Amino acid sequence: MQSPFVITDEQVVSLLDWDLSLDAARETFRRQSDGRLLLTEPRVKRLTFPDGGRGYRVKGAAFVDEGIAGLRASRVIILNSWPEMEFLGVLQEQTAYSWRVGAVTAVALEALARESFEEVCLFGAGRLARTTLQALAHRYRLGNVRVLSRTAASRQSFAESFGREGFNIRAVDDPEKAVSSSELVITMTSADEVVVRDGWVPENATVVSMGGGQELDFDLLDRAEAVFVDDLSGCLESGDLARAREAGRYCSGWITANIADLLAAPQQFSLAGPTVFIPRGMAAMDIMQAWRLVQNLRGQKK
Repeated sequence: MQSPFVITDEQVVSLLDWDLSLDAARETFRRQSDGRLLLTEPRVKRLTFPDGGRGYRVKGAAFVDEGIAGLRASRVIILNSWPEMEFLGVLQEQTAYSWRVGAVTAVALEALARESFEEVCLFGAGRLARTTLQALAHRYRLGNVRVLSRTAASRQSFAESFGREGFNIRAVDDPEKAVSSSELVITMTSADEVVVRDGWVPENATVVSMGGGQELDFDLLDRAEAVFVDDLSGCLESGDLARAREAGRYCSGWITANIADLLAAPQQFSLAGPTVFIPRGMAAMDIMQAWRLVQNLRGQKK
């Protein structure tokens, strides 16, 4: 057995690239669809301290084929052998996590069999919104991008930064106008209130909700032709579906299938009307990406 490793965020930055992150997300979805992915029960465990502090939010998964299991907890990935559960090492995941968030969105949209999105609306101007847009730009050709956020300064700074990178992007302040003219709408905010109203969303639009609170009008989930989740149990812990359940509005009939099943056989599903993706994020993707990074680092040291 090799000595336990510690991979710092600085090393992660030197090893990461979008092809690695996107492929890790694809492979995780493939394993989920094939039934070769083990997720912890419960999906999320919250550990708190009686005298305050943020505590821990722990998620886990195992990849039988690779012989690894892992936990994501408080900005680190802990890797063990499977099934022996011998400690292998840890990886700091500040940067890795934000890349994984972007990658899962880009890969989920591959089910639409498109290579470009001409009109894009992005709610959010933080770190995760940045990596999401970068992942989309790596995978697809993007036309006009409109960005909205809570403050004018943040969305303007975001737009100017991406504008310098060659994006056709504008900061806007009219969400209804931005959504109604977009074919792809992505919400990546810390809001716990509706940011996308049902009446704004065109029939041909795809909406991706990534935030931890309520971002979508529940009426949109009623109207959507299809709603795809990465893992329903996880999605009922936080985000739109969790808020819908708390409000007594959740309907199991909303859910069409897992994103993994859609990617495996897109022809089986109708995407004729508004389509909603809710990828809350499986720890399995963080673990698969971390394992790929470990393998790359070991390859460099040979």
